[in-house]
Amino acid sequence: MLVQLGYEVQDITTTPGTEKYMVTNKTAALNVPVGYELSASKNFLWLTVNLGTPRADSSVMNAALLRENSKIQPCQFYISAKGTLMMGFALENRGLTNAILRKHTDKIIADVSSTTALWQK
Repeated sequence: MLVQLGYEVQDITTTPGTEKYMVTNKTAALNVPVGYELSASKNFLWLTVNLGTPRADSSVMNAALLRENSKIQPCQFYISAKGTLMMGFALENRGLTNAILRKHTDKIIADVSSTTALWQK
């Protein structure tokens, strides 16, 4: 589907059952690499963007990120098990079309771009 949308797709993980792909999207100010992977249950397609190292646990910006989640939902900021600041979007893997995937890809890219001041060091 990503190839059909005209994206240049890179394989991140090709192990059967844990496949993950990446597409780099360019905005006026950023390169936004969006990862695509199916959840273990296959019920959701996760769109994720690695935003780098999070601020210190004591940073007041962490509260700002949490407040921003209410504005950008269904996208959300979170910290991965490996300690990386991420933005993610769980898209239901039912009735998925190219148009729907493009719409949600555009949404996560726009949300990453509009929140740069909150997460970029």
